[in-house]
Amino acid sequence: MSKREGISPGAFLSGLGLVCVLLSYSRAEAGNTSEAVGYGIYAATCFLLLYAFVVPAKCGVITTKGGSCGHPAKGVLLGCRHIGYHRLAKLKARFGLHPVVPATRTTRSAAAPVERVVAVERNWREWVIFWVPVASFVVATVSMTTDVMGLFD
Repeated sequence: MSKREGISPGAFLSGLGLVCVLLSYSRAEAGNTSEAVGYGIYAATCFLLLYAFVVPAKCGVITTKGGSCGHPAKGVLLGCRHIGYHRLAKLKARFGLHPVVPATRTTRSAAAPVERVVAVERNWREWVIFWVPVASFVVATVSMTTDVMGLFD
């Protein structure tokens, strides 16, 4: 089995983000603030995408046994590929949509399997890991935009 050729998504987003940071800085030094803000927003978007979809993380979807899924996932938005519905169920649960999926286990009784609500592990670490970068992205974008537009001068 040959190794996949090409650049990894993590390396690409990191490199592109750093190039955008350097371009933003050089444009700001040259006095072109609108281009500087544009490149700054591109850089922030690259780093947010890197964090959301590439950085290794734990799945964290609550399993049928009540614990959290410990399989590896890529990024903090998507779940693992170990169980089919975890991938997008984690994304929906992060934003409070709580998808309902059919139970995969059946009981010995003749009763039909029940549906259950998908949830993501809730603790302070998971909350901070998810919301701090999202909030910092929004604050950075608003800050750069207000600086260029001169709204508070």
